[in-house]
Amino acid sequence: MQIHTVREGESIFHIARQYNTSALTIITNNALSHPDRLVVGEELLILMPTRTHRVRGTETLTEIATRYEIRPSELIRNNPDLRLRPSVRPGQLLVLKYPPPKGGMSAGLGYVRGASKEALDLALPYLSYFVFDSCHVGARGDVHMEKAMHLEYVLKKKKTPLLRIDAEGISPSLSTMESVAEAAIREGYYGLVLGDGILTHMLRSERDAYLLAVRRIMLGKGLILFVEGDLECDFGDYADGNILLPHAMWRGDMMTDRRFDLMEKTYESAKTFLGLPSKCTDGNEEISYAKMREIGYKCKAVIKSEENGSGTLSYRRYRCGVSEERRIRIPTPEYLSRLIGYLCEYGMMGAALYIEDVPTFLWMLLHTSLWEADYALSLLSYR
Repeated sequence: MQIHTVREGESIFHIARQYNTSALTIITNNALSHPDRLVVGEELLILMPTRTHRVRGTETLTEIATRYEIRPSELIRNNPDLRLRPSVRPGQLLVLKYPPPKGGMSAGLGYVRGASKEALDLALPYLSYFVFDSCHVGARGDVHMEKAMHLEYVLKKKKTPLLRIDAEGISPSLSTMESVAEAAIREGYYGLVLGDGILTHMLRSERDAYLLAVRRIMLGKGLILFVEGDLECDFGDYADGNILLPHAMWRGDMMTDRRFDLMEKTYESAKTFLGLPSKCTDGNEEISYAKMREIGYKCKAVIKSEENGSGTLSYRRYRCGVSEERRIRIPTPEYLSRLIGYLCEYGMMGAALYIEDVPTFLWMLLHTSLWEADYALSLLSYR
């Protein structure tokens, strides 16, 4: 795996020749909607396979997988474009194998909120847990359950769906939690996620007592319990897993070694999913990588690399005749690789993401990441 920084005058074909790979592979893995509009300073993920196959004649995906003794799902994971177009054509170059990641086994968790069927299909091979934001508890303890889109599909694929509870900053009573747990079982969920804010107003002793009581309810019903939090959260010891929200990793200061050392002292790393940012931020507004590239290309701006591996694109915006300086913060492939490295270094449970927003290169990083310090993440195999 290589991360290439775009230089002045480079084209996607010139970059592909440098690494002896195809332009189409780079375009697909980096989700480049306009590959002729590269931004100087932009980072591109370049994956070098250890084995490839060029499709001949009337070969099918299943025949190719059988010939090389690999599963069709592995072929699809190595070639993300096949998820949206599962048929192959003569002359097409398929990746059969990438170098194995050096990290241990880990789980991935994704928030389904607003995700399309296409985005869900792309995420399925890389994730084990899928969080559905389908339960709201009102101030009076009234429970509102929504029908979750894609729940049956996730169950059919033998993944683990979890029901997230949003409770407007209150802690639902134990009787309410028991009712929610029973409803979750009826719908087919395997566990619950206590949403961000449910526990933050409690003192540590109150929180531990509440979590212990909820945990007993979950154990009695065969459900697992996860808890959301941010960088300042002290999760407690009674949940099965802690979710450090994806947006928390991109709020305020960037991640540093010191920040992770402090976080490790606050909660148990082995029970924590580390949130990975999947969008750029233009001021307080979240924007896609495609939008960032559009702005950078139009303004002839250059992306500057920060010390921690993230990127910054500066440009001027004109509104009503008034010019203002703007800065876009970019979670670059190098920065995300470092986060994955921290994840492995500190022995965390896995990564957490919002499925709809994840760029293709981040899925591929999770699948094949070889961080410079030899840390990496290998997600559970597609079942």
